[in-house]
Amino acid sequence: MAREIEHQKEFHVTPGQMVSILTDPALLDRQHRLQGATAVDTHSRREGAELILEVGLQEPRRTLRGVNRNRSDPARTVYRWNLEQQTCVWRYRGTWGERVRIEGSIRVLPADGGCRVDTDIRVEVSVPVIGSMIEKRIANEIQQSFDPFQELLNEFCRMPLDVAE
Repeated sequence: MAREIEHQKEFHVTPGQMVSILTDPALLDRQHRLQGATAVDTHSRREGAELILEVGLQEPRRTLRGVNRNRSDPARTVYRWNLEQQTCVWRYRGTWGERVRIEGSIRVLPADGGCRVDTDIRVEVSVPVIGSMIEKRIANEIQQSFDPFQELLNEFCRMPLDVAE
């Protein structure tokens, strides 16, 4: 059974500015470090109207007992932005491979005085017996990360446009 997470937040920048912020490698670096990554390496490429951001991560090892900061594991998140539609689909994969799937979408929409960012996340863990417990733990971590990430986005929104774009 998968867990679905939905989140919406409004910002005082245009949708185009927000897409520029969300695709900024500096933001991605800070975002993933906020989530616990110890190393972040971002590569981008264009395919027509799509911007593909591949983010290689080194993260503390996560076990059923918690986080072991003395050991680390590689992980990867791929963001596929449709720049014309201002939408993104993304997918995270860690050392558990296809047994732990975390993926989602981002939509940047016009709103009064700026834009609204809609985020949908799906967490699915295919591990017998304890999968739902792991899903719940991951979903809770994701929900706890929204406030710090919003603060980070607000910080980038306050930067001069030539820095944020």
